[in-house]
Amino acid sequence: MNKKKNLLKLYLRTALLLCVILTPTVNNPGRAQAGSHHSTPKAPNAYELTILVNGCLSALNHANRTGNYSVLRDLGAPSFRHMNSQKKLGQIFAAHRRRKLDISAALLYAPVFTTTPKIDAKGYLHLKGHMPTEPFHLNFSLVFEKSDRQWRIMALSIAPAISHAQVVAHR
Repeated sequence: MNKKKNLLKLYLRTALLLCVILTPTVNNPGRAQAGSHHSTPKAPNAYELTILVNGCLSALNHANRTGNYSVLRDLGAPSFRHMNSQKKLGQIFAAHRRRKLDISAALLYAPVFTTTPKIDAKGYLHLKGHMPTEPFHLNFSLVFEKSDRQWRIMALSIAPAISHAQVVAHR
């Protein structure tokens, strides 16, 4: 019983501290067309979506493990880089480092999308779902911008969540 209580406490603390959203507010109306002749970029296929999610999560995991956010920042869209210095990213993700959150196991799975991946009117690709790890799912919400013909990180949020099967087992 003590193990279950500790697991639940860990989950609650982690869920509260790890919900991080990085949302750049730079207003640049020409961004959607960058690197493309079309007003809306072509949607990635399922394979490409998995690479985008796992690549983003891997960069975040390595940044958190090393305390060096240069690669995560450099993988970002121009507005992400403008809004987030390496130091600021380190501050934003300090809770991840304190908790020694290691999400490398999640990278062995394909993401499960809880909403259909979509490109909005501004050309941003929105991906929301989870990585089906146990005992916690790793929820994610990612936004990418097409820049120089590549999808680049615009915003990211991750949080571990107890899976439904675990909630039923704890009752």
